[in-house]
Amino acid sequence: MRAALADPSVPFEIITVGTWHMSAQIAERYRSGRTFLVGDAAHRFPPTGGLGLNTGAVDAQNLAWKLAAVTDGRAGAGILGTYDAERRGNAETMVSFATRVGSYYQPRNRATEMVRDVVFRSVQRIPGAREYILQMKYKPVPRYRTGIVVGGATNDKNSPVGRMFGQPSVQTADGVRVRLDDAIGHGFAVLGLTGDPARHIHDAHAG
Repeated sequence: MRAALADPSVPFEIITVGTWHMSAQIAERYRSGRTFLVGDAAHRFPPTGGLGLNTGAVDAQNLAWKLAAVTDGRAGAGILGTYDAERRGNAETMVSFATRVGSYYQPRNRATEMVRDVVFRSVQRIPGAREYILQMKYKPVPRYRTGIVVGGATNDKNSPVGRMFGQPSVQTADGVRVRLDDAIGHGFAVLGLTGDPARHIHDAHAG
């Protein structure tokens, strides 16, 4: 126990010992009238990977800009209904993933524990594999299948709609290379890959 604390000189006393059982829960809905559930109030994750904290932060970001847009009069209250549609499905995916990862740390018996340890030690010897695991690059990539961003629901597995994309480096009109987020700034932006997207935006939809 002292070695596990990384400092054998640290004094401590064991008061009691209990058994922890991994579990997870997701609320049936994230909204009831004017009340919204965010973070741990909306979903309870196993503590593997810190995914509950990350998911809660994205919950807050998703709801915050919509509330701000409605209270400022820049959007109708209908967009608040997309919070549940966009976030609960993502939480279900991440809870399922965190539960599977947690099962590796809670083996059924001594034999499966030994197999797990051998696999983890072997993977660390593969170049790049250690960083791949530590950064959890194997976790599911969030995707919206419905909501304000997607518009209509889509089940096409190959569709880029609703998916995150990489952070590219772009060149400004002054010839300076910057990250796309730095070039766009806060708020929304319409990007054109092969031309000026303004040509396709009617005046009635501009602004």
